[in-house]
Amino acid sequence: MLPDEAELVRRAKEGDDQAFASLVRPHVDRAYRLALSIVADPAEAEDALQDALYKAWRALPQFRHEAAFSTWLWQIVRRTSLDRIRRAPALAFDEKLHDRDPAGDPARRWEQVETRHEVFAALKRLPVAYRTVLTLFYVEELPIREVAEVVELPVGTVKTQLHRARKALRRALSDKKRRVEGLEGVVDG
Repeated sequence: MLPDEAELVRRAKEGDDQAFASLVRPHVDRAYRLALSIVADPAEAEDALQDALYKAWRALPQFRHEAAFSTWLWQIVRRTSLDRIRRAPALAFDEKLHDRDPAGDPARRWEQVETRHEVFAALKRLPVAYRTVLTLFYVEELPIREVAEVVELPVGTVKTQLHRARKALRRALSDKKRRVEGLEGVVDG
């Protein structure tokens, strides 16, 4: 933990709201993306994040500095998000949030948007555990060890889930491609 972060944790534990806000501010966007990858709905992700931040504030006295603050916070976000989908399992994934590159060639941009749409549609069909590890590893670029801490699984299990998640995603994307190619034959014929 960074010295400034340790001081913010100490002050937040003493009830300093501003210290807590300063502590979580750098992690909010990433925590939101994690919640979104789990609940698959922007409004639900915002609600899950708010609930998680409240839970983190209340649980801060129990934070023991065994892991990085961000890892501890993401564990809370993950658990809170999973609780929400257990209550409402059929939510829609908003892939438009992931279209971040507005510059460049319009044709290339359209192709990128189309590809992202296909990838996120395929991700939506994956189990939550697979979506979570894929998001943490590829989108948030966390090392495997930290992904394992966040999802509270052994490193070997996370590696296995990543392997299976990539395989399932590949299969979902190739199934869609085969369906599209099959429709082209019907339309052309």
